Formats: sequence, C-alpha cells, structure tokens
Amino acid sequence: MYIGDIVAIVNHIGNIQLSFNEAAGLAIGVELKIRLMAELYQPLQKELKNVIKQDEAKKGYKIKNKNYWNCDLEYLESAIILIFNNKLDQQEIAKFEAFRQLRNKFLHADFVSFMKLLGVTPQGKKLIQDGYKDILKKSDIKEAVLSLDNKLCRKFQIMGNEVIEILDKLIYSLAKN
Repeated sequence: MYIGDIVAIVNHIGNIQLSFNEAAGLAIGVELKIRLMAELYQPLQKELKNVIKQDEAKKGYKIKNKNYWNCDLEYLESAIILIFNNKLDQQEIAKFEAFRQLRNKFLHADFVSFMKLLGVTPQGKKLIQDGYKDILKKSDIKEAVLSLDNKLCRKFQIMGNEVIEILDKLIYSLAKN
C-alpha cells in the first residue's frame, strides 16, 4: 500500500470522525437508559432472570453475567419488550429490535454488516472477471471504511434518537402519580 492510499484512508476516517463520535455516544446513551430502567423497576429485573433462564435452557449452558448491570444487553432488551408490551406498538418494538443489531455492528466496527442492515449494499473496488463489483466481505475493513459516509452515520443516529424517545416514554411511565 502506498503512502497516498494510507493518507486517503486516514483522511476519510477523520472526515467522518465527528459522526462516529455522535453515533457511538448515542449508542452508549441507549445502553445507559436500558440499564437504568432495570435498576429502577424491579419487575424488569425479574423478567430478565426469566429471559436468561429460557436462553440457558435453549442453549444448554449457563449464562455467566446475569445481572442487569453486566448482562448482554440483548437479554434486557427482550425483557423490556415483554414487560412493556402493552405500552409499545409494533412499530416501536421493531425500531427497538432493529437498533440492537445496528448498534452491535457499529460499535464493533463491522461496517459491512452495518451497511447491509441499513439497506445499503456495500460495494468494493475489486472487480471480478465479468466486470461487476464484488460485494464486500466482513474482512474487507479498508473498503468498508471507505464506503461509510456521514449520511449512513446520520441514519443510525436518527434511529437511535427514536429508540431514546421510546425508552424515555417507558422510563417516565415508571413514575408514581
């Protein structure tokens, strides 16, 4: 790889870094609110134990981290959907579940899967014999980074803000009158 190629990649990352920062901050905000809800609402902690117990039975092994503060967020999200099902419409549940997958791909820098979940077909610069572009593989990190832009990060942020609104609604519903 030539220095010009490296400079182009580093500059591209620099150009989208603010979008990365905002998107990652938003993802952390979602996780914080989810874990806070579990701390504030005892029935959610009880449902979390049921969700984990069911998954253990399905997988055939014990889950190591079972507490609301350190379990896989997927368990808490499932428990929230079960507990607050009567306060969520199907569109809100779908947004909540879709964001989970996006958040995981984004925060683990699996940008190929991230783009696919956003409905964008990641195209690489590699040409195959018949002249068509090859769809990127997860191992094509450089090409995936170059395919990312502020618009994709912004789409993720919009979805994250929608999930935060849903979580805020649920958290406020915990208040006693």
